[in-house]
Amino acid sequence: MTEQVDDRPKTGSARSAAARRMARCRARRREGLRCVLIVLRQAEVDLLVRRGRLSNEERANPAAIRKAVHGFLDDYLR
Repeated sequence: MTEQVDDRPKTGSARSAAARRMARCRARRREGLRCVLIVLRQAEVDLLVRRGRLSNEERANPAAIRKAVHGFLDDYLR
């Protein structure tokens, strides 16, 4: 006779990846935030560098580009 092993989490809080994504989406919306995907041309990244919003060394870093775009939008839209 073989013994079955139940390796599922013992707590009732186990959520799927989709449920966690949806919870993050709802939390962002409650905070008035929206997630959007934007495509930047190389020329636009070059402008962020020339205007001092992005260092030349960080031009390939998505997190640095995101921060530069956020800064630009904050200044432009206020």
